[in-house]
Amino acid sequence: FYFACGFLVDTIAAQDVYGCGFRKQGAYVDITTPALAASVYDDKALIYVRDGSGDWATTTSIGGADTTTDITSTAAANATYCHLKVLVSGAGAVTYLIGQSTTSYAAAKTAAAAPAGAVAMTVTDAIILTPYFPIWSTGTLADVDLIEWDVGWQ
Repeated sequence: FYFACGFLVDTIAAQDVYGCGFRKQGAYVDITTPALAASVYDDKALIYVRDGSGDWATTTSIGGADTTTDITSTAAANATYCHLKVLVSGAGAVTYLIGQSTTSYAAAKTAAAAPAGAVAMTVTDAIILTPYFPIWSTGTLADVDLIEWDVGWQ
């Protein structure tokens, strides 16, 4: 299965956290700091921007052991269309795709590729996952426009 999302971020410096992934099914928890994006949920796979400079990262977690990795990808810029996809294979292997464009969302989607440096993760069938799109901002110009939300089978 997979979760894909697309969005436009007008002002990168105004955003602290935004991205998409899967987390263990459970109660909703507020993400009020960038650090909480990496630790608030156990059992997760998340690809996201983690600061106001547009730095991309992945965080994986099984049983509360969180691993956050800076991925090799061009930092998000102002007025950037982003396409993210988190895929989970039948064996539980998690992989990611990321695409960005300052031209269009279609161009971002076409550019999607596996980011270098993402940490491998395998979830078991005992974990029930739900897709989520975390967003948190301390900026005064908080504006992230969700363009697409797509969940399905690979």
